[in-house]
Amino acid sequence: MRPVGSMIEFKQIVGRGTRVYENKDHFTIVDFYDNYEKFDDPDWDGEPAEVEPITDVDVSGDIEKPVKDKTLKETLDDVMGEEGEQKQSKKIKIQLSETRAIEIDSMIETFYFGSDGKRVSAEQFIKDLFTRLPEFFSDEEALRDVWSHQKTRDEFIDQLAQRGFDMEKLLTLREAFKAEDSDVYDLLRFIAFDKEIISRGERVGVADMSFIGSENEQLSEFINFVLLQYEQNGFEAFNDLAALIATKYGSNSVVTEMGGVEKVRSSFDLLQEAVYRS
Repeated sequence: MRPVGSMIEFKQIVGRGTRVYENKDHFTIVDFYDNYEKFDDPDWDGEPAEVEPITDVDVSGDIEKPVKDKTLKETLDDVMGEEGEQKQSKKIKIQLSETRAIEIDSMIETFYFGSDGKRVSAEQFIKDLFTRLPEFFSDEEALRDVWSHQKTRDEFIDQLAQRGFDMEKLLTLREAFKAEDSDVYDLLRFIAFDKEIISRGERVGVADMSFIGSENEQLSEFINFVLLQYEQNGFEAFNDLAALIATKYGSNSVVTEMGGVEKVRSSFDLLQEAVYRS
């Protein structure tokens, strides 16, 4: 019930369904987001099997009749409670240190591949991340300084990837904490320093934008546009100023009206600092 961006993860999900055990002779994938269309891989998929109708025996007269497929509502009713509330899922407790433990949803089944190529569970991945993060910064302020500037943020992301914590894994990890609408910065901040995970919308809502001033309406309009892109798409929206200008205005001719190149660049940098300082 979510988009899958990685073919490897997609195959892992399908693989879980194909695990065999006694009396299991089939499985069904319900794909709400048409993920399969993005991952056509004939060499891996093989030839599609012919669909054979399944029949059931009516004991009253030995009359075979097709088994009725469950409707979508009936399928969802199996997952949801009588009042439409989701059944309570168990939590997995992860002991990060003698004084720190966190919980993740036991329904999270994503597995990761570490820097050594071995598969690890979400639980172990979080423990490894918690252990390695102090190598990069000593406190929350240091993390904020690194993440608030594109150059240092990109360098940090590359260094994390080299140790097996690439961005795709971190984006997926947010699901364990039901924080898909949060910034990866807040995920790292939570794991490293036990700070509350907030949404990108909440960050935008409390960010101090006073550095813009009230005299430049064109620049203010552009900054608000950038904030909207960030709220919808995450920190990647801060990675290409020229592309943002082109998306908003179609050309860079409006830069002069916003105060010139240096003014726009400076405001763009201050915007990122304001978002992560909130």
